[in-house]
Amino acid sequence: MTPETWTRSNAMRLVTAFVVAVLVAVSAATSARSVSAASRPVAVVHGIELIAEHTQGTFSGYATGGLPGGWLAVVDHTPLHPGARITGGTFTLITKRNGLAHPLVGRFTGGTITMTSPGAHCTNQTFKVRGGLAHFSGDGTGVFSVTLTHWRHLVLGTCLSYFATTDGTLTISS
Repeated sequence: MTPETWTRSNAMRLVTAFVVAVLVAVSAATSARSVSAASRPVAVVHGIELIAEHTQGTFSGYATGGLPGGWLAVVDHTPLHPGARITGGTFTLITKRNGLAHPLVGRFTGGTITMTSPGAHCTNQTFKVRGGLAHFSGDGTGVFSVTLTHWRHLVLGTCLSYFATTDGTLTISS
């Protein structure tokens, strides 16, 4: 593929293929017990922001605890000024059930993104992201609650975000 034919669509396909491969690999490498939605399993989630757009963030990572595996979240939101409302998006976790890969999929129904530290003098910014999930693998609901950290550094007088990480929890109930 030449640079002239490279498009945003091609980039999204590449990122999607990479994320799916990572999710499958993490799921295959993680041993898990059988998951029951009524038991309110809690997963500790860690990840990175793959794509940051004006009104959408795409995140991926791994989960440990009651729901181990790989996850992908696409969070639609209002513009950050300095906080935002979550307006939609999807959350997918690939875990194991009875030794087989088992996807758990839900939709964001709302929530908030709240700046908890503005990162004075180009230090890291932090946000509390809390989103409600519905239709989680059927009729279940859930809560995705993470701290989003924008890692920043001053370069030639300009404050640049160069990386973003997430750490928090995922709770699911029936």
